Amino acid sequence: MATELFETSATYQDLERFLGESGCAVCQCMAQSEQRYFDTLLYENAASPATEARLRASNGFCGRHLQTLLSWRDPLGTALMYGSILLERRRLIARWRKARTNVRLLRLDRGLTGIGRLCPACEAEGEAERRACEVLAAGLEAAAPLRKAWESSEGLCWPHYVQTRALCQRGRALLDGHEARRLDELGADVEALIQSFDYQWRGTRTPEVQSAWRRVVAAMAGRFQGGRAPRRREE
Repeated sequence: MATELFETSATYQDLERFLGESGCAVCQCMAQSEQRYFDTLLYENAASPATEARLRASNGFCGRHLQTLLSWRDPLGTALMYGSILLERRRLIARWRKARTNVRLLRLDRGLTGIGRLCPACEAEGEAERRACEVLAAGLEAAAPLRKAWESSEGLCWPHYVQTRALCQRGRALLDGHEARRLDELGADVEALIQSFDYQWRGTRTPEVQSAWRRVVAAMAGRFQGGRAPRRREE
């Protein structure tokens, strides 16, 4: 792995910080990437020709990222972006209506019905996810501070553990060992929570046991069960 992926890279520094916080560090990198994407988009690029063309290619955002966009409460930015998509679709319908009597137009428009691009926010998150897994795998294989941060972390969610594991060679034993211990501890908390619902149980639930039902979902499913909410603008 290239030297620039280590201590001097923003991704490395983000991972080292997120490994010291609650939850999957790769999920946190994705959540941060999502926030930065919409921040830049709405403050700087909402009316740019490149944004208009990109959003038309994917018919806007996927359902999840559309909800994120709406949570920013930016009427002007949202109207600019989706108004451009709307205008293009109106023009397309007009061409289709003319094509009923114009064979040449019908032939030219056959390729315009499909939406060929992934949601642009999904692309930005996917790049952040790929980069974070690569840097983490490289950090676990080097004599770097990231190894120490990993050993004291809560581990990764299952999807990102598997993704990072595929990139590890020398660091795989370190990755597997800590993840196994973390899941064993979580499993004990889940079992204790289940037992606490028995009518004969007379114990006291610790905070770890009380939160086990939420933590096990996050550990298996990843950031879509939590993560950081984007900063919202005031209306």
